[in-house]
Amino acid sequence: MIRPVRSAVIALVAVLAVACGETPTGTELRRDGRAAALVPGTCTTLEAMAEQAKVLYSHTSTPTVNDIKAQLAAMDYNVARGRFALAEKSASDVVAITLRKHNEGSLGGTDADVRAFVNAVLCFAGIDIDLNTPDDTYLVQPADTEQVVTNTEGTVGVEFPAGPVAEPTLITFEPIVDEFVDPGEGPLQTKLDQYPGFVRIVKTSATNAPLLQPVVVAVCPQGVIPPEVRARLRLGHGASYGFEVTPAAEADFLTCPVETGQARAGSMWDRLVDAVLPQRAHAYQSNEFGGGVGGTVTEFSPLAPVDPQLEFGGGVGGTVTEFVRVPFAKFTAPGAVASITGPCANPIEGAMGSPVRDECRPYVTIRTRLGTPFSNVPVTWSVLQGGGTIAANTGACGPFAATAATTTGLNGGAGVCWTLGAVGANQVRAVPSLGGDAVEGVTFSQSAVLFNAIANPPAGLVFSIQPPAVIPAYPPVTVQVTVVDKNGERVHASNDRVYLRPNQFTFRDGQTEANVKAVAGLATFSMVIPKPAAGYSLITSAPLSTWAIAGAVSNPFTVVPGEPFNILPQAGNNVTAPVGTVVPVRVRVVDRVGNPVPGATLNWSVAAGSPGSVTPPSAVTDANGEATASWTLGRGAQKIRAALTSGSLLVVSLSATGTAP
Repeated sequence: MIRPVRSAVIALVAVLAVACGETPTGTELRRDGRAAALVPGTCTTLEAMAEQAKVLYSHTSTPTVNDIKAQLAAMDYNVARGRFALAEKSASDVVAITLRKHNEGSLGGTDADVRAFVNAVLCFAGIDIDLNTPDDTYLVQPADTEQVVTNTEGTVGVEFPAGPVAEPTLITFEPIVDEFVDPGEGPLQTKLDQYPGFVRIVKTSATNAPLLQPVVVAVCPQGVIPPEVRARLRLGHGASYGFEVTPAAEADFLTCPVETGQARAGSMWDRLVDAVLPQRAHAYQSNEFGGGVGGTVTEFSPLAPVDPQLEFGGGVGGTVTEFVRVPFAKFTAPGAVASITGPCANPIEGAMGSPVRDECRPYVTIRTRLGTPFSNVPVTWSVLQGGGTIAANTGACGPFAATAATTTGLNGGAGVCWTLGAVGANQVRAVPSLGGDAVEGVTFSQSAVLFNAIANPPAGLVFSIQPPAVIPAYPPVTVQVTVVDKNGERVHASNDRVYLRPNQFTFRDGQTEANVKAVAGLATFSMVIPKPAAGYSLITSAPLSTWAIAGAVSNPFTVVPGEPFNILPQAGNNVTAPVGTVVPVRVRVVDRVGNPVPGATLNWSVAAGSPGSVTPPSAVTDANGEATASWTLGRGAQKIRAALTSGSLLVVSLSATGTAP
């Protein structure tokens, strides 16, 4: 239908007056742009068109069949005299009235009769257009004033300004059947949620000339749509240059019913709430009417209502769910500091100058209300408080700075690694912008997401490398102490001096205590405890720190002698005695710090070229690290040897002289 309705009778009288009163000019004798094969007046005859009009208009009162015949006669008159522009105007008026009357349902005949009549009139006037279907098709003319054209159901319409086209143009409204399976799917090439009301508007003219001015297109959304979504719908447009969200325009020339019913909310958050509260649903008031979804376009193509708003939300660890913290270590000092338990809450807790744990890193998602992820959307991150640093998190942390640029992945997510700054409140902001799947016209549910964290100071020490249950007196053993906050997280910013002492005896050289400066929260000691004994433990402290740092006690351990380092003669060396004398010999095996080494096996042997003998051939050191043998002297100078059978190739020689009896 066309509003405002132009009087058909007035139009007919005006055309006839022009036809009878104007003299043809040179420019009117030629119709530039007309196909050479389409010669006005040759497609049919006036009589044939009159018979066709009689079938269609026999029962109409405005216009009557005689009004239409008069128009046809004027067209025939002007064609015969070469007044093609006037003939074209008469034909256009007849076609425009015929199509409007057909869509109002007031014509006789069939669709085929209407199509045949319209095509005959167009061809007779030399207008090179072929009408495929008269249903929901209208003719717009270059001289038309402002008007609104809608389909017969009033569910889609176009608001044309004056003079919108360069040549007579057919406009056809073709509904696109909703055969899409998943919610949010539609005919447009976009990831935005599409809502039924799908339509294709086809523009047909002789030269396919573009619209001279932008027009407003409006459609009625169909189906049950949540009120908050319906209120923000925009007109999506599958333009020749790609999908666009059209500039919003008033569309109150349509009166669209708002369907009643109930429907579950589709967002991830709403689904979560629905799972917890099964009775929750969106109810829609009945008997409501609203305007259409309007947008300004410069060409016609598939159109559909779309939800332009993307849900922009934040979470941690890659999702919006909570993660349980992984325990770092338990403090052995009673009541010192609790180990990590509990979720990554808001605000996140972490240690000053330290990276936020993997499972608590800030993360945002950009999705439609129905859950379709948007990829390659830019998200800019910045540190607002605390002085920490951030880096794009793409599986590995990029370079750290006060700002970071990310784009959403295939899952619609983007995140950063975050190193907290000073003790107290820390804050990071994420701001989305257009780009990637988010084209011009898209909006975000919120302009920014803030992530808050509390940076904790050092609060305690823990052994990150414990002493083994049994350690040798030598070589040195490494232990490591970590400076942690109240939750047991390593304080990377700590360079506190950490002290370490054994609960009994001393370190090597009589030292009762050792100290080192922590590097990135780690204090590493290389220690030697020379005294073999059971019941050892190590005690830590940080008395010089500006923070109150609780100490820790290591696991208990035992110190045992180290590996054999030397064999020392104890008896029977440098002896002079008569030949045949049995000399008792004794040696001691010790480690590097001088501790006796029990359980070491020695082989006894007579040195090459020496007389005499030694028994037994081997012996094992006792608790004092000593082994004995009997040496029967021969005549003259002689030597025997004691050698370890395994480990270090340690050998000691003992000398003696056998004299004549």
